[in-house]
Amino acid sequence: MNPNPKISIILPVYNAGEFLRPCLDTLINQTLKEIEIVCILDCPTDGSDKTVQEYAEKDPRILVIKNDRNLHVGESRNVGIRAAHGDYIGFSDHDDIRELDMYEKLYAASENGRADVVLSGKFVVENGIEAGSPFLIETCLRNILNRTSTAHITPHIFKRSLIENRNIQLIDTKKCPGEDIIFFTQVMCQLNNDNQIAVVPEVFYHHIETGRNTADSPDYSSLQKVPLLVHNLYRLVGQSPYNGKMNNELWTFLILTTYSIFMSYVRKKGLNHALKEQKIIIMKDKIYHDIANGCSGTGKKISIPKKIFAFWLKRSLKMK
Repeated sequence: MNPNPKISIILPVYNAGEFLRPCLDTLINQTLKEIEIVCILDCPTDGSDKTVQEYAEKDPRILVIKNDRNLHVGESRNVGIRAAHGDYIGFSDHDDIRELDMYEKLYAASENGRADVVLSGKFVVENGIEAGSPFLIETCLRNILNRTSTAHITPHIFKRSLIENRNIQLIDTKKCPGEDIIFFTQVMCQLNNDNQIAVVPEVFYHHIETGRNTADSPDYSSLQKVPLLVHNLYRLVGQSPYNGKMNNELWTFLILTTYSIFMSYVRKKGLNHALKEQKIIIMKDKIYHDIANGCSGTGKKISIPKKIFAFWLKRSLKMK
């Protein structure tokens, strides 16, 4: 194994099934050979652990770590970060694939390690983010909170020293959803110079909808867990240089996130149950009141049903 790989790719593995081999194939066959593939076996029960061991026996760049208990993706990624040796950290889900030149192009864009973050994919293409553009970090934050683009961290790479020195970690996804969003926001709030970000306007990473990701599990998102996600984002933005500039975006995030889960409750348990849960969990939360009172509108155009939901929610919060 190369003791000084350029990039370590963190790959938590649970029950990936037949999607695991294509994922591993697009990692071991990367044109950038100086990589490390850190596989965290999160107590799979479908034989995925045997598949990983099979690949590891043939490729010394694969480092295998076994969790003693199932940690979910957030804590498993933290385990991988602590074990990584690369100059940069990349992330992969166990059922996704990527172009074979992805990490070669991302590392080249870093200018031999000068950039702290290298962005690629739809996050860049859909939002016109370019290296050297004014207020790049602020634009990234607005896009994350607006949900204007994907907040997935898998298409990008992050300098390991930045993550370690600033103690940036992923949240425990057993307790709180949105680990990508919070990690991304932590990183952006730690940067103070747009030159620390490099941009590659190409799509390399392909997210495959398999139903085998943590986010697909029924207990991943619930109204009970949403306040913790909102509290984390509110705290991070409040402690950043962008405090006071993201109120509308925070309100938009709150609306979009709460609306989707609220409607899921309506479909599963009926309107009355959803309204009851909403009242118990959200209406009594001070952070929701602060965000509602601090916003003057939404950060992006939203659909009419969401506008109605936003009006109702804001009115209800202000009445309390």
